Amino acid sequence: MNTDKPTDRVVRIGGASGFWGDSSVGAPQLVASGQIDYLVFDYLAELTMSILAGARLKKPELGYATDFVTVAMRSVLQDVVAKGIRVVSNAGGVNPEGCAAALAALAGATVEAVRHGGWPVAVATTAVGLASAVGLFLAFKTVVLTARGKLLPPV
Repeated sequence: MNTDKPTDRVVRIGGASGFWGDSSVGAPQLVASGQIDYLVFDYLAELTMSILAGARLKKPELGYATDFVTVAMRSVLQDVVAKGIRVVSNAGGVNPEGCAAALAALAGATVEAVRHGGWPVAVATTAVGLASAVGLFLAFKTVVLTARGKLLPPV
């Protein structure tokens, strides 16, 4: 029996992207507004998964939405951490480990910036944790999609 009482807690979700290739201005605008608890990026569709699979066949470290790391997260990482915004994404595609590694590399760059007086330490340590969480979540999601026959062979 569920004894949880309803609360008046409001959860504010900002949709930063609706598909791979969507505008890159959404994430910075949503984060700057300070009016969100979660920042959500949706990159994947069946065709996208096929494109990502083809990219990974050509270059094993690819297979994820690279602009999630190089554009979206690079532009908002410091503010996301400072404001306590949680990031949810399926950018890992067919290579969630590669996406997590790229995010960890971004966090590594963040650590270097901290060492040279750039970003606060909390940003660097949170980014490393975020990379791990993204990798684990997306690895599970990829396994589920594969098991359901939802991943298409590369085009």
